Amino acid sequence: MDDLEHYFEELKLKHIPEIYKEEAKIAAEKKLDYTEYLSNLIEKEYQGMIERSVNQRIRRAGFPCIKTIDGYDFTCQPELNEKLIRNLNTLEYLDKAINIIFVGPPGIGKSHLSIGLAIKACEKRKRVMFYTAQELVDDLAKAKLMGYLGRELSKLGRIDLLVLDELGYMDLT
Repeated sequence: MDDLEHYFEELKLKHIPEIYKEEAKIAAEKKLDYTEYLSNLIEKEYQGMIERSVNQRIRRAGFPCIKTIDGYDFTCQPELNEKLIRNLNTLEYLDKAINIIFVGPPGIGKSHLSIGLAIKACEKRKRVMFYTAQELVDDLAKAKLMGYLGRELSKLGRIDLLVLDELGYMDLT
């Protein structure tokens, strides 16, 4: 391993080691100065870091599938206010600590919309968790039984967006 690759590893640079030689050739062809070359490398490293962060947040969130608001067919639910849903996709409700509740019969897209909003939150580098209501109850009951309920509640308290799905299927008695 040469010195440069050692420094990349020590600095935990993930993307630059893969691209710096090719980018150097491109910079030479375009007659870019050193600052422009370095700026391009750092920009691509930063973009890669953001992409990895978003992907990691999506994996950690525990979604059963990946859905987006853009992928929702609003023509199937004409009574749904598309403008309101698209406004929710700006995530202003998170900054204002407003809860969003989708209510309706099975099969109208409540899960799709909630996952879509949560994916957008991940893209904005928010901490997100997705649970069915039963999964959350089971996890908290297990944590209580095992003596680490406080730790689990603390973990939930650090979440920016908690999605609870299938609440209507819970026996609340």
